[in-house]
Amino acid sequence: MVGDRVIEFFASLLKKYSGNEHIAARYGGEEMVLILIVLTQQQVIELVDSIRSNLAD
Repeated sequence: MVGDRVIEFFASLLKKYSGNEHIAARYGGEEMVLILIVLTQQQVIELVDSIRSNLAD
């Protein structure tokens, strides 16, 4: 049950950060993917760090 809640929370983070520009999807049972469209390497690093920080909190 806790695992399901973690998956739901992480999915909501990906959806939040994907906005209308990127694609968030579940890829398999527990795997998720965020397809980032037209971002620089630095922008990707900043976005991923924001997601990581939000998840850690």
